[in-house]
Amino acid sequence: VDHFLGQLLEALKKRAIPELHKLYEDTYNKLTSDLYSNKKWPQADAVKEQVSDEPLFLILYKELYYRHIYARLSVSLEDRRGSWENYCKLLDLIISDLESGELSMLLPAQWLWDMTDEFVYHYQTFCMMRGKAIKAQKENDVAFFRENPDVWKTTTVLTYLHRLVRASKV
Repeated sequence: VDHFLGQLLEALKKRAIPELHKLYEDTYNKLTSDLYSNKKWPQADAVKEQVSDEPLFLILYKELYYRHIYARLSVSLEDRRGSWENYCKLLDLIISDLESGELSMLLPAQWLWDMTDEFVYHYQTFCMMRGKAIKAQKENDVAFFRENPDVWKTTTVLTYLHRLVRASKV
């Protein structure tokens, strides 16, 4: 795993799209199947200590980390908040890059598409879970929603999507 993360960091620094594509599509999925089929990837803090504290690398690692949780494991409220916070950082960076015309990162088109798709999916599952929790009057969950009103807030999600479309000139 450390080798994969080191390769990912280097490919990001070199802006090596074919290498990033292979790491994202093949190596990540193989490692997930072989080592993390029913458990979480290492916490971002451990990756920060062992591999790099480079902000873009950590944002992208967390995107993969949370995507894995949503796809294969039980998603906690803390995971939902963590994925929201990370997507906000990621989308702010992407939108800023598109608006300025100076790209701080280059990623394979498939990964960019998957990020957008996952952003919408995480929002959708949050809304469904929130609705069920409120209907069932789960006190701990309802308290979380009250304490975290901005997590996956519909108007903010839509604002991000509109800003992304506007900045990308799609």
